[in-house]
Amino acid sequence: MNCLRDVCRETIEALDDEGILASQWSQKEAIEMFWTMLSINNWEQLTIECGWSTIQYISWMKTLLKRSFVAQPHEI
Repeated sequence: MNCLRDVCRETIEALDDEGILASQWSQKEAIEMFWTMLSINNWEQLTIECGWSTIQYISWMKTLLKRSFVAQPHEI
């Protein structure tokens, strides 16, 4: 899980460095939320319990994460 958190940190830092991290997030909070959203428990619940395919899970997570963390044009 530490490796996953490191990837989340690198991603959020890159968004912030590019000036496109959504304004409501601090880096710390965004990293924590991103990491939590990608937790194994969430993946298992959606793919095993709910029957989502891996492709479906990845597609929706990309959409959710982009909408959550990338600033909208009017915010930039």
